[in-house]
Amino acid sequence: MPPVAQEGAPTWSLSPGSGAASSASASSNPSSSLSLPPPVPTSSSAPSSSSPPPSPPPSPTSPCAACKHQRRRCLPDCLLKPYFPADEPDMFKNALRMFGVRKLQHMVRSVRPERRDACARAIALESKSRAEDPVRGCSGVIQDLEEQLMDTAVELEVLLRRLDSYRHARDSLPQRPPNPHDAGAAADYSPATLQ
Repeated sequence: MPPVAQEGAPTWSLSPGSGAASSASASSNPSSSLSLPPPVPTSSSAPSSSSPPPSPPPSPTSPCAACKHQRRRCLPDCLLKPYFPADEPDMFKNALRMFGVRKLQHMVRSVRPERRDACARAIALESKSRAEDPVRGCSGVIQDLEEQLMDTAVELEVLLRRLDSYRHARDSLPQRPPNPHDAGAAADYSPATLQ
C-alpha cells in the first residue's frame, strides 16, 4: 500500500514501471544517496506562489471615474467619461472635492460641445492647484507667475543698462587707424570712414 500524503503536502506521480517499494523507500528515508529525479507535483498539490493566476481581461466598457465613484454602470453617452477616465482617479477626486458631481455635470453640460474639453481641463487644473495649495489655489499659481515675470523684467532692465554702459565705453575709446599691412582690414574701410 503506498504511503498516504499528509494534508497540504504535495503528492507525486510515479512513472510507469516504478514500484511502490522504491517510492516508499524514498519517502521513508529522505537522506538516502539515491539519485532520483525531482518529484513533479500533481494537480492535487497546494497552489504554488511562483506565478499569480492570470487576471481577467479588462471589460470593453470600463466605467469612468465619476460612475466608478457613484458605483453605477457607465453608459456609453456618459457626460463625464471623456474627461475623467477611470485610470486617473486622483484627477476626479480633486474635482469632486472642490465641486461635487452635480456641479461638474452642470458645468460641462452648460458649455458648447466643442469647448467641453477646455472646460474639463480648466476644472482639473483648478482642482489640482487647490489640492496642492488649499489656501491660495489657482490664485497662488497666478501670483507666482506674476512675481516671476516681475523678477525677469527687473533682470532684463539691469542687463540692458549694463549693455548700454559697455556700448558707451566702447564708443568713447579712440579709433585706431587701419593697418596698411593687413589687406583684409583695408578692404573693410572705405574712404568716407578714413576722413
